[in-house]
Amino acid sequence: MRTASKQDEDKLSEIIGRTADADPTFRVRYDGETRETVVAAIGELHLAVVLGRIRDSHKIEVETELPRVAYRETITRPAAADYQHKKQTGGHGQYAARSAREATKAALAQAKPALLEPVVDLVVLSDDQYLGDILSDLSSRRGRVLGQEPVESLQETRAQVPQAEMLRYSIDLKSMTSGTASVHMTLATTLLSLIRRVCR
Repeated sequence: MRTASKQDEDKLSEIIGRTADADPTFRVRYDGETRETVVAAIGELHLAVVLGRIRDSHKIEVETELPRVAYRETITRPAAADYQHKKQTGGHGQYAARSAREATKAALAQAKPALLEPVVDLVVLSDDQYLGDILSDLSSRRGRVLGQEPVESLQETRAQVPQAEMLRYSIDLKSMTSGTASVHMTLATTLLSLIRRVCR
């Protein structure tokens, strides 16, 4: 969430802070990794009403988009490298800085860097009649179903799914199940899936 003009940024921060204090179902947080202000509400309609109220009463044009997902990078094996810079360029101290940078690049290439993707733990409660649709949808989102079991008259499905695939899941699940299913998601603290090698 951001304003169309930079001069309204501070004003918007104050307004959404007051709105969150007055309405406990409207939540706001700043994500330092992606440098975004992220807002959450009961649903799309609730969010549209709150943002419309801000737009109308304070004359601030607010732009929204889906939040970005912070990926990580790691190495998959140990590596070491040496680099000797043969020609002095630039001023005093440039030789050591250039050598260090080139040695780091060479070591990273040997260490086989890989991109890590955050994963969410997911629990869906639904009627039996929607189970096939839910499982198919989770599969299309690159999800891994961990188990299913009956809970009273409902089916509980547990899965792990990449966070980037789940940004609109609550809305899609309501549509898929006529609003009868519920979902609970938490960021998996121990699992980041290796998604691809990083080419340098």
